[in-house]
Amino acid sequence: MLFSFILTNHVIAEHQVTSEIHCGHRCMRESKCVSFNYEDHNSSLPHVCELSDELMQNDLQSFMAKDGFSYFELKEPFLCNAVSCHNGGQCVEQCDGHPKCICAVGYTGEHCEHRLSIVSNVTSTTSSAKNNATYVNTTDGYENAESCLALKLAGVNSDGLYLINLSNTGSVEVLCDQQTDGGGWTIIQRRTSPFWLNFDRNWTEYKFGFGNLQGEFWLGNKIIHRLLKMPHVLRIELKTRKSRKFGFAEYSRVTMDGPNNKYRLKISGYHGNISDCGGPSNWQYFTTRDADNDKEPSKNCATEDHAGWWYKDCGCGNLNRQSGPKWDSWYIGKLEGIVFSEIKIR
Repeated sequence: MLFSFILTNHVIAEHQVTSEIHCGHRCMRESKCVSFNYEDHNSSLPHVCELSDELMQNDLQSFMAKDGFSYFELKEPFLCNAVSCHNGGQCVEQCDGHPKCICAVGYTGEHCEHRLSIVSNVTSTTSSAKNNATYVNTTDGYENAESCLALKLAGVNSDGLYLINLSNTGSVEVLCDQQTDGGGWTIIQRRTSPFWLNFDRNWTEYKFGFGNLQGEFWLGNKIIHRLLKMPHVLRIELKTRKSRKFGFAEYSRVTMDGPNNKYRLKISGYHGNISDCGGPSNWQYFTTRDADNDKEPSKNCATEDHAGWWYKDCGCGNLNRQSGPKWDSWYIGKLEGIVFSEIKIR
């Protein structure tokens, strides 16, 4: 993204949009679009979105300064271009700006180069697990691991996809962070700009989860409840757009009720370098567009944010908001918006 520049002479379509994310959605749906100009100086809506079929480096004469606009390209993050992930692994840019490989189930290592041993007696409720034969070695004490922390304590030190065994649920495929602050984190949500995955979902979809564990996803309230029946630490990590600032919030005691109590969240013990937007979610029920359980009397906050969350009112924080994560006043705006969020528990 380059501020105060546009690419002229290659515009194939013009739209009126409400944000640069919506402009990016337009570009992605247009087969010829590879870049776009976005009007970002005007505080009133809508904004101008110009789609182009060329890149700046291929026609520098058409690339010129223009106040109030920014130039964007649709391409993979640069850091991942230099990283090779094997055996179906996928490179992602972490909140600290460094790339890492997220390994497919059955593989481990920095570049997913090592294959784990075969499990002979695993049953699973997930379709991806049923279609794979390689997980972790049952002879090494992994078969009863109930979390990424249990796997870490058993000697599994690589980030990636693993099977854990939850009581009354069976084997579940999860994404483990085994590096941050000692590892042992089970990731329950991840979002990355430009936020292509739709988080404007109904109650059932949030219950069972959606997305891709190697990209953006919501693990699912049913599984999150199983993981949080007993108190855990919850950690939130955020990253900004331009200056790549890193922020985190940790809560030392978090539990979550089941569906009969509308997946109510109990969260306390904050510390971190961003504001305590988890505090207002304490003792709040989960709300979606078709299940209004928040305390805002005049509207459904999930309808306003186009995303499910533990709302008290419609302010402060919602990392699932469709247009991008919000967390109080931490780097809100077009120049320093949040471009990465991750929620993990241990």
